[in-house]
Amino acid sequence: MKTRTFAIGFLMVALLSSAASAAPATCEASGKIVDEDGEPIIGARIIFAPTGNPATKYDGKTNKKGRYYVPGMFNPSSEGMWTVDIEAEGYLPISMEIETRTVNGVLIDETTKKLNPNASLPAVLIRAMGNARIDFVLSPADKVAEAAAALAAAKAAEAGGEGGGAAAPSRDPYDAALASVSEGNLEGSIELFEKAVTVEPDSAERKESFAKVLYQLERYDEAEPYAVQALELEPDNVETYMVLYSVYVGMGQLDQAAEALREAEAVSPGDPRIMRQLAYVASESGDTEGAIAAYEGLVEIDPANTENWLVLAGLYAETGAMDKTAAAYEKVVELDPEGAPQVFFNLGALLMNKAGRTEDDSLRAIDAFRQAIKLDPEYREAHKQLAFALLGTGDRAGAKSELEAYVALAPDAADSAQMKALIQSLQ
Repeated sequence: MKTRTFAIGFLMVALLSSAASAAPATCEASGKIVDEDGEPIIGARIIFAPTGNPATKYDGKTNKKGRYYVPGMFNPSSEGMWTVDIEAEGYLPISMEIETRTVNGVLIDETTKKLNPNASLPAVLIRAMGNARIDFVLSPADKVAEAAAALAAAKAAEAGGEGGGAAAPSRDPYDAALASVSEGNLEGSIELFEKAVTVEPDSAERKESFAKVLYQLERYDEAEPYAVQALELEPDNVETYMVLYSVYVGMGQLDQAAEALREAEAVSPGDPRIMRQLAYVASESGDTEGAIAAYEGLVEIDPANTENWLVLAGLYAETGAMDKTAAAYEKVVELDPEGAPQVFFNLGALLMNKAGRTEDDSLRAIDAFRQAIKLDPEYREAHKQLAFALLGTGDRAGAKSELEAYVALAPDAADSAQMKALIQSLQ
């Protein structure tokens, strides 16, 4: 009997370990692709690949609203840089808007870029377990080609007018630094940024950009003075306050992070980005009521944002306000009935993979998986992940029931035999 007990225990550890190893720290991307009039481009394909492993590709297509979602992207490189490509017949991208965040919602980068039709799209940083919102504007390919030809002709005429035999001026180190970042070579950009800020020491833009890169390299102590100096030059620049805030979060200085946000809020009252980060700082500081107040403000500003309603539901649950929790979940389903099961599943997966996960995180994950199953009873992966989450709380009976549901829905799955063996161990 002792031998059997040991074997069962070993089997459970092995299966749980294999489940963990089968789910590396992935990231996700979402966004919308529209034309110059803001109309959705349906069926556009967007492709992501790790810069160090371009053969590995993750892709998605836009729906009737022009939105796409690409989950489960794994990048073996710790730098977390991704190449991006778009395939949309008859169209070419002319601009992109990027917002990337860590798993805890900390802003990493937020930029809008005009795109050169003759160049590849710039690489994007998406941290492990983090997410990126990347929106694109596309224009008809013939229109883009005409504009590019006109620009090339204008530059050629300008060069000719300046007496073409003259030697080309040396390249600005700031332009070279930005090019290095676009290619994913953050380390290689450092020396160039140092030269760039020396050449123009009164440029707030250069110092802010340098602070961003140092932050992305987790060199927080070096990033802080550049962000502070940039604000001294442009004290009303909200973007620089957000960089400084992120640096302080990276340093673990939440009080200073909150102060940077309050100063940003004074410059831009009601800015949803600032309110999201105020909510995050409140949550990290144990101020649940403060986080609730921030998210209630967010859903008032943007009532169609399902992510904000999801977070608010979890915060209400922490305070025991279950009626409000239920109402917030109902709002998520109302806003996105088709995608709601996936939304709840993603929330549960993020919570279970969260570094330093707490007991409350596990309970919220269990609730999220159950919400996904309630909306889609045949969501087999949600049944399996709910089973593992329940095992973590000691609920063997609940885990067994969910694993049985998974095996029934996926009898031919690659791990079906393993799950059956685990079910037997839970008898």
